[in-house]
Amino acid sequence: MAATEAWKKYQAQLGFQSKQEFLDAVFKFYKEQNPELGCIQIMNVDFYETPVSLLDSKVDFSPYIVSGKKISIEECQRIDRLEMEVKSGTEETN
Repeated sequence: MAATEAWKKYQAQLGFQSKQEFLDAVFKFYKEQNPELGCIQIMNVDFYETPVSLLDSKVDFSPYIVSGKKISIEECQRIDRLEMEVKSGTEETN
């Protein structure tokens, strides 16, 4: 999706106050006007009552992932267990 199309569709949901601020940030990163962007759409989101760190739940989630990251059932179960531990105040230390 082109940067201008992303702004048209998502606007401030992209984390910027204005279209120009967004396009300036995109240009700074890509060094070109209106590049094609990889967009991630997250669906069926469950919000935890207590925040849980992926690092603490031992989910390998590199900040350099560009596309195709999936979380396994086992990783989801570890996140759920950690959330329950944090919620009950019994978080285990590593």
